Amino acid sequence: MKKRTIIKTQKEVEGAVAMAKAYAAEYGLPVTIERIACFLGVSRKTLMSIAAGNEKESAAVSAAVARAFDESVAAVMEYGLTKGVTASMPVFYLKSNAGYCEKCEEASDSGDVIFLNGDKI
Repeated sequence: MKKRTIIKTQKEVEGAVAMAKAYAAEYGLPVTIERIACFLGVSRKTLMSIAAGNEKESAAVSAAVARAFDESVAAVMEYGLTKGVTASMPVFYLKSNAGYCEKCEEASDSGDVIFLNGDKI
């Protein structure tokens, strides 16, 4: 099945970002990729696929979506650092949408169980 162009112009993306910013300002929220997707009439997953260059959109549309995605990640990060009541939602958002992850300690190859920050056994 042939992929179809979902977003026709860069102006559509810019308009959706402007509406998302106005919405966020009105409600005291960060601009999210979900809100931008809502204003474009596409899913978050589709918008992320466009940002990654996996869809048939023009280079200008893909670049505008990628900028909007980066801006939304920055907005959520800043909101979590300055206005968030708890860090849990921004952390979840960044892990789910922006590729952030917690640094995991690597286990040794010996098969030993390692307890970090625990009482001595």
